[in-house]
Amino acid sequence: MTRVYCDHNATSPLRDVARAAMLTAFEAGGNASSVHAEGRAARRMVEEARETIALGLSVVSGGITFTGGATEAAATVLRPFGSFQRLILGATEHVAVREGHGFTPDAVTTIGVD
Repeated sequence: MTRVYCDHNATSPLRDVARAAMLTAFEAGGNASSVHAEGRAARRMVEEARETIALGLSVVSGGITFTGGATEAAATVLRPFGSFQRLILGATEHVAVREGHGFTPDAVTTIGVD
């Protein structure tokens, strides 16, 4: 019997190339916000990753923002739209999007997903 992993909502298995890149970054150490040599090297790694992703998506690298997770990503995306009065979401949307951005409950419409 072959096991099939179906919980990609929690996490997904890493591709080998992604695992290798992460291990390289972890082993290099350094705070990308620091100005010492290790920090500058870490910053270069972040910027190279940003450029690679931008190239793959055919976008400007300055438009790529890294976040630490769903709540931060949702806040980053919805913040510029804070003046809107209504939010329409799919029923499967993350709770951080549904409840975390100051929309009153009557301003949020949830639509079904099939």
